Formats: sequence, structure tokens, C-alpha cells
Amino acid sequence: MRKLKAISVLTIFFGFAAITSAQGANPKAGALCLKVNATASNGAHSYKCLKSGKKIIWVEVGNVAKKKAHPLAAPNVSYSGNSISSPEPKSTPSPRPVSPTPSASPTRLAIFDSSLLWQRAAQQVFTYEESRSSSKLTLKIIQSPDFTSSSFSHTMELALQYSLSYWQGLSPKSAEISLVEVNENDVAWATQQLSALGAGAYDSFLFKNGQWNINGQSYSEGQALEEYLPSTSGVPTFILFVGSQSHAINKLGLLTQSYHNAAHGIMFLSEETNYVTNQPSCWFAEGHPSFYGFALSMGNEQVSMSSIRAAQFQNTRSLGFIPPATSADWLAFLKANENRGEAGCFKYALGYSIGTAMVERLVLDFAPLKVNGWILAQGIAAGEWKNTFQSAFGISVDDWYANSAVPYLMKTFEATNFEANG
Repeated sequence: MRKLKAISVLTIFFGFAAITSAQGANPKAGALCLKVNATASNGAHSYKCLKSGKKIIWVEVGNVAKKKAHPLAAPNVSYSGNSISSPEPKSTPSPRPVSPTPSASPTRLAIFDSSLLWQRAAQQVFTYEESRSSSKLTLKIIQSPDFTSSSFSHTMELALQYSLSYWQGLSPKSAEISLVEVNENDVAWATQQLSALGAGAYDSFLFKNGQWNINGQSYSEGQALEEYLPSTSGVPTFILFVGSQSHAINKLGLLTQSYHNAAHGIMFLSEETNYVTNQPSCWFAEGHPSFYGFALSMGNEQVSMSSIRAAQFQNTRSLGFIPPATSADWLAFLKANENRGEAGCFKYALGYSIGTAMVERLVLDFAPLKVNGWILAQGIAAGEWKNTFQSAFGISVDDWYANSAVPYLMKTFEATNFEANG
């Protein structure tokens, strides 16, 4: 699958949380509070106000019934390869991955702007929990002989682990997902390992003449990339390439890839080979991972993420895309580029920018429960995506295009900052 390029990422945290008083009249685990080390209780539960990255939040400290652990609190991760036999010692993460930066001022606490439609959609999926399946997705980390763990690779592991925890309710089966970690010296090892995992068919996508050449780009020292690969086993494989001098790169940009690729992975788990050979439309096949890449990595740096998303749309225009002038022209354009195989899908990066906007609109119109229900239905049907669309949403694709998607696209591309207001 092709990936988002040059996209910064943000660490993530809950939005629209009410700011409680320092005494915490009704404190709740994970809710924002105002004074570090303040304590409070609500009867059966006691809490302490602690700093977590840019936020300070209520954390349960005692006199409570055992509560469900956050997916990142104890990652279900195993290691093989290199010299690692067990996970590196880890401090207990905060309720969501957060950056080690000073606490924000109160004016920065409202991380989602409800007047911006895409942020409203992102907030919905960010706080959503899928519970329709009891399947478990676990992460196995396989490190090449020359790979050296770092805080960066550990951060990427946590991001992928969180993504799998987020999506496992949508998985039709329990599975162990492999993350293969390599650097520029391990081409031969990587070729063998991916072949053993059933992802060897993608060698031509990753290698050329015995060198790393991912999607036509030569990778070496100082570069990094995470990639999702389908496999013959029906279970996705992820590969994290980290050049030996990768400290010089923009590492935060790769976190979005973890969230993006995990969305690809869950759709592949749902549909297996059908996801590769008979995918939903171009706009959903790439727009869905792209949107979730933004939504799950969105948080403290709201303004930065807005500008990064805008840069993605601007990139589409800079590649030569001219937005259609009328509703009829937009509708004709969408219908001409519905299939993933259409040249327009990737020629102007339309699968990412336009696809992102359309999935935002889909979430705003139908909410995550129905959108995820459509993914499940498509996986079961393994057939024409337009039929399952109508069944899932009660409207034909063409009518949804005309009445909702096209007006949203027009608003987005008419805005100088690509942010459609409500």
C-alpha cells in the first residue's frame, strides 16, 4: 500500500474533556484537572491530579474496584531476533501517548475545535470504542541482527500496539501481528524474513538490486519508514525501516504511518485477499487509513495537525490537480475515479486528500459505528462495495455523493486553509 508522505504527527489525548476543579467535585480517570498533586474522591474511587505530557489529569490511586487497563498500560508484545528476549523496561504510559513537554496553559486544553468539521469527525473516532468482537490482536516484534532499539523504535512499537488495541474489536479473528524492524544493513535478512511471513511477494516493492528501494525511493542512513504489507497467510505484516543515523529525521512524522497502516491492516484482516484484488473505492481504500492516521495521532498540537492536514491537500493541488468548478463536475470526477485501479487515484494523491475529506464526511453523516459496520459487512460480502454501502447507510453511493460528499469537497477546496466550517 502506498503511504502518506512527509506528514508530521502529533501525540494524542482525549478532547472535549471538562476541566474539573482542583478539588474535583466529580473526578474521573483521564479527565483534566487543574492542580498537580491535588486529590479527590467520588465515594468508591480516589484520584490524584498528575502531569501527563502537556496535560494534567485525574489518575485513580486507590480504594477502587479493579478497572480495565488501557491498551498501552501493559503492551502485549513479544520480541525475537537480535539480542532482545523480552520487552524493554517501560514506564507506565498515560491514558494516551503524549509528548514529554511542559504542561499546557488552560487555553490549550480544548484540543478539538467543534466548528471545524474534520476535527469534529476526528473527535468522534478518537473517543470511539468498537466492541463487536472479542478477537485479540497481539504484536510480535522481530528485530534484524543489526538493528538497535531506541526510544524512537519503542515509540513506534507503542503506537502500533495502541492501534491494534483500538481496532481489534473489528477483527474477525485473533491473530499475532509481526512488526519486522530492520536497518540498511539487513537486506538479505529482511528478504528471508518477509518471505517466511508470507509477505515475500512484495520484495519488488521494497528492494531493487539487493538494496532498499521502497516504492521507488532509495533508503539508507538517516531515513525511516513504516510500511504495511499483505501476506499469503491473511494476516498483515508491518516493517519498520530505521537508518542507522535516523536521529536526523523528523521521527514524529512516522507515527501517523503506524495509525494509517494499522487501518490498512484491519481492512486486510477483514477481507484478506479480496482487500487487495477487489477493494472499496480509491477514496475509501486510502482515505480511511489517511483520516484515521490524522484522527488517532491528533491531540495536544491541534494547530500543527491542522496545518499538516492542509499541507496534504495543498500537495494534491501542487501536483496539478484542479478542483472541479461545479457540483456536476465534481460528481463526474468522483464517478470517473471510483476504482482503486484508476490512474487518478494516485496521480494527484487523490486517494489521500480527497479520500480523507470524504471519510470525514462519512463519519459526520453516519458516525463511527455505522462506518465500521460497513467495513465488517464488506468483509463478509467480499463483493461489490456499492451494494454493501447502500445496505449499511440506507442511501446509494451516487445520492450520497451528490447530497453530502460533493458539497463537503467543494467547501474544503474553496477554503484557503482547507478546513470546511460547519
